[in-house]
Amino acid sequence: LDKLRQAELQLQPDKYHFAKNQLPFLGYIIRKEGIRLDPAKIEKVKEFP
Repeated sequence: LDKLRQAELQLQPDKYHFAKNQLPFLGYIIRKEGIRLDPAKIEKVKEFP
């Protein structure tokens, strides 16, 4: 964080995820076991007319 302050950069904490088991990203769920499609996104595509 000190390096960011020295560079006059700011973080928005609500956009960062620390110590999480999984992370949603661009319609995928990223985990240490691998990357999978987000089930919620799959359902929305299935329901599309």
